[in-house]
Amino acid sequence: CRSLAALPASPAGYEPGAALGKPAGRVYIVSGTEGIVTKARQLAHLTVRNVSEELVAALKRRAIANGRSAEAEHRALLREALLSTNEEFAARAAALRRRLSSSVDSVETVRTHRDGIR
Repeated sequence: CRSLAALPASPAGYEPGAALGKPAGRVYIVSGTEGIVTKARQLAHLTVRNVSEELVAALKRRAIANGRSAEAEHRALLREALLSTNEEFAARAAALRRRLSSSVDSVETVRTHRDGIR
């Protein structure tokens, strides 16, 4: 870390959470009211092209249902799909089975409906 005086001026100023510029590819953040400057880890950017409007709309609906932005939902989907373990998948599958379980015997319902139509 460098001192505040050594950092380049930023249009955002030195307010808590304000970025102070990118000297030599680094981002410095002023944290809290103490004026402590820390180096923030830069995250990668991902651009996805040629996505259908239907898929974008589904992502937005899912994001709203989960109380997240579309961008946060996209990150969650990538994390879940790429970083989850078999145990985590099995736990999610078991929770889904419990949530979807029903006391209705669908075999009897189908037979009743089928036999009544004949």
